[in-house]
Formats: sequence, structure tokens, C-alpha cells
Amino acid sequence: MDPTGALDDWYETPSGEKKYNANIHSAKEMKEMGIEGKYLGKTYKEGDNYYSLFGQVKNLKTMEGKLYEKIDQTLTNYANYILEDDPYAWEPPIERSADFNIGVPFKRNAFGFSDYNNYTFNYEGATGYYYVYGDASAMKGKLDWGSNVYQNNKNYGFGNMKPGYNTHIYVAKSPKLDVVTLVFPTLNSKTDLYNKWKNEFFPKK
Repeated sequence: MDPTGALDDWYETPSGEKKYNANIHSAKEMKEMGIEGKYLGKTYKEGDNYYSLFGQVKNLKTMEGKLYEKIDQTLTNYANYILEDDPYAWEPPIERSADFNIGVPFKRNAFGFSDYNNYTFNYEGATGYYYVYGDASAMKGKLDWGSNVYQNNKNYGFGNMKPGYNTHIYVAKSPKLDVVTLVFPTLNSKTDLYNKWKNEFFPKK
């Protein structure tokens, strides 16, 4: 549950239809706006359907659907980490990691090399690059929005990585490695995701 008590953005209408509204951030707001229905949460799962943080519906039987869920969890963990930051607390907050082990096996070729453990997918306007490691603990990731500097990415990860603006989900125990790299084609597309994330977790009052 969201520690702020908000249950945005998916809800179910009285007829059973699932709808997404990025501008609703609590059951109270939904009532004030005169919208009938039941809140389902920031994200929601029903059968093989995953209702994502930013309004997408993905199939959890697919790699992309599973990774959507994990990336959404990472973005939520990072937001909760910020929300828990209290300058008067005895101990600093701890950002939880998300486990990106989604059942894809770690492979080696006939020569013992592990060159085939990276996969591409799409996430909110970015091309995603997913890395599978032999060490299960290396599959736990945390968020780094990355710099807003254009990257050529020629030798980053593997040869066909597109150039663009990177956001990193880094290996928690080895911050120089990524378990997922999101490459946005333009700075505007990266900024759009960042702004949607801010609106989701830090809405203007």
C-alpha cells in the first residue's frame, strides 16, 4: 500500500471496466470528482493482465510484461525512499531493491562464454536492455535516473545498444553494472517519464 494513503490511478467502474486516470491521487479525490467505482491501486494484477504505473496493460506471460512490473516496482521503491527521508530521523531511509530475476535462465555458449544474456524490450518510450547474470544477488536493482547528457552507447552493454539518454537500474551490490538500462531517444521523452513519475507520487496540491 502507498504509505501516503493514496490509491491512484486504476479503478473499476460499476460495470466492471478497468480505467486509468493520472489526475486522481486518492479515493477522496475520486469521490469529490463524482467518479463512481472502486479503486484498484497504483498498479493492479488480474489473471495474466498487469495494469501498470502509467496506464499500460501488459501480459505477465511475456518478458516485457514481467519487466514492466519490476520497473514500476523500482520507481515506487525510489519514490518511497524519498518520501521516507526525514532530517530528524535517527537513521536514514533505506531504498529497497527490486528483484529482476523473472525466470530467464543464465546461458553459456559451447565455449563457455556468457555473451547471450541480454534482451531488448520497450518501456514508456524507451528501449530497454535487460541483463541476466549468473549470480542471483546481481539481479536486484535500484534506480538512478542518470544524467541528461546524450550518450553514444556504442560499447555500453552490447554492440547494438541505441544512442540516447540513459536511465539506469543498477545492480544494488555493484552500482557500476546495470540490470536494466532504459535508453530514451530524446531528452523530452525521458523528461516526460520523469514528470509522470513526479505526478504519480508527488502530485501538486
